[in-house]
Amino acid sequence: MNSGTIRNGIGGAPGTSNAGKDGYAIRFQGGTNILELHAGSDITGIVWADTGGSNTFILGGDTDATFAGDMTSGVGVDGRAQYYGFQIYEKTGTSTWSLTGRSEDWTIKEGVLQIGDGGTKGEITGDVNTGLDASTKGTLAFNRSDPMLFGGLISGTGNVRQLGGGTTVLTSDNTYSGGTILDGGTLSVSREANLGDTAGALSFNGGILQITGTDFQSTGRTINWGSEGGGFDIADANNVFTVGQTLGAGGALTKLGAGTLVLTANNKYTGGTTVSGGILQLGDGTTDGSILGDIVLGGGDLVVATQGATVLDGNVSGTGSVTQDGTGTLTLSGNNSYGDTYLNAGVISVEQEENLGSGALNFDGGTLQITGTDFKGTNKAITWGAGGGTFDIVEASNEFALSNVFTGTGGLTKSGDGMLAFSGDSSGFKGDTHVNAGGLRLDGGKLGGRHRTDVP
Repeated sequence: MNSGTIRNGIGGAPGTSNAGKDGYAIRFQGGTNILELHAGSDITGIVWADTGGSNTFILGGDTDATFAGDMTSGVGVDGRAQYYGFQIYEKTGTSTWSLTGRSEDWTIKEGVLQIGDGGTKGEITGDVNTGLDASTKGTLAFNRSDPMLFGGLISGTGNVRQLGGGTTVLTSDNTYSGGTILDGGTLSVSREANLGDTAGALSFNGGILQITGTDFQSTGRTINWGSEGGGFDIADANNVFTVGQTLGAGGALTKLGAGTLVLTANNKYTGGTTVSGGILQLGDGTTDGSILGDIVLGGGDLVVATQGATVLDGNVSGTGSVTQDGTGTLTLSGNNSYGDTYLNAGVISVEQEENLGSGALNFDGGTLQITGTDFKGTNKAITWGAGGGTFDIVEASNEFALSNVFTGTGGLTKSGDGMLAFSGDSSGFKGDTHVNAGGLRLDGGKLGGRHRTDVP
């Protein structure tokens, strides 16, 4: 039973529909023929359109539906497609039609043409035109639960939407101009051109953009950040992908993949940040970046490479590390439980031990600044690199005690008006010690290397 619309002989020589003949449910012979299906249509036999005519297949109407028919030769009933011989495939009407069979080239004039219905079926083997002009356009949506490669060319004035829990890989240099919407799952690309015309925005609302390879390192597109947030998966460990656009007042950010994601804007999203792999970096050494809220380092690390003042006032947790690589000052003020801390440059400023997480302190050119008088010492493991490091005890009334054993050749500098007291045996330390403010005291401890004091 077909409750859609069958039109034949329109705009050309009359066609012939032979229902039931030779086992076909419908057969068009010659002429210009249109078969249009709406929700509720059900054709169980083969629909054959002879190649001698001009044949158009339309999924239309304003009610959502699923179309399971195969439209490519070599599959379907008796080894053939159920729908065979149509030269033109169009989507019209405001409805969403979900394709769970196989088909070829499509033009979307209105509504949504969706590959898959949340499962593992649905495929288009050809190209898709998402729209003809500003008013005649629609959406190509991907909604599969499994990985899917789409190699066709996506063109036109409409947009592309990623849904579901699967991963869709786009491989063509696409030209669609309506933008890309990431509502769920993962959309995977290896270069800017996979995402269509650069005038098209990236709109995140729960989905992940995966960048593979190392060629795609930044984008100038508008980025819209929705209430469900989203994520970036920088798959290649050698790729550094920079986002200079502000991620606005939307939901949480997730960083995945072995590569590095660099943020160089003052981001306003809420809901926190999760780093599940690789590195999330704030700033690029020239342009600063910032984020708000809590940070979970669940398999990835945080690097700060800013020149100015950066404050992380949320809680930083997880097994990953925090590294200060910039020339500015990073202030940690949360009750943090992350792993190791690396001081490679600039300053990390804290008021209490809880700000420094649960791991070791690794100095290689940076400064640990202690403000206030509550933080009076630490038993954390301390490693000392060739770049050395500095203890800045800001308050004159604070005495900061270290019982740790220091080794290495990098210089140690004491700054700030407070006192730094050593009680451990660091006679194996070979670096120079420079006191340029406050005091340094050996409370039964030893400190090898040369010492110099410049305090008046």
